[in-house]
Amino acid sequence: MIQTTRYAYDGQELKPGIAVRHQTNNGSLTFDFFVVLDSDSPDAWHGEVRLRGRTLIRTNSFANEAMAGKAAEDAILERLVGILADQIED
Repeated sequence: MIQTTRYAYDGQELKPGIAVRHQTNNGSLTFDFFVVLDSDSPDAWHGEVRLRGRTLIRTNSFANEAMAGKAAEDAILERLVGILADQIED
């Protein structure tokens, strides 16, 4: 039997256990993060996570945009881990 070395499109040698990034034409599957000013006296902001223009998550209000943005980031991560964690076998 002749053995040959195979390589992925990015130059990595193909061996069991290698993870090669899948190239997709669906490049618009990205989360967009927004902070929205609810009130300016006093300031109140909420965060939103959107996918293809659809709002997936809307946070509670916070005193500033940084807190609202961070809350949106944390919320999508928590939601994804909650949905997908039981699908991954250790």
